[in-house]
Amino acid sequence: DLTPEEVTVLTTMTERYYPRLLRAIKNLNALIVHVKLHHETGGRRQYSFHIRCIGPTKPFETDKHHGFELSQTLHHAYDALLAEIHHKFHNDVSGKPD
Repeated sequence: DLTPEEVTVLTTMTERYYPRLLRAIKNLNALIVHVKLHHETGGRRQYSFHIRCIGPTKPFETDKHHGFELSQTLHHAYDALLAEIHHKFHNDVSGKPD
């Protein structure tokens, strides 16, 4: 179970990344964020994020991100998801000659 402070951090980060995901996938159908809490070691909680972004063509998923710091781990998970989407669609045109 997440504490109210952790829920606030999770919703804030998700609201921050949601417009980026909408720009990357024009017709976003669903965004599913699954938080797993692993065993507490020494009073610290370890988080694992499984994020699925379902678009009209293909679902994208990232599930290899875990750590002790909630916001940093979530940030890495969203960045990995965006990198996977950009890699699939190749919509980054910076640095390419005309």
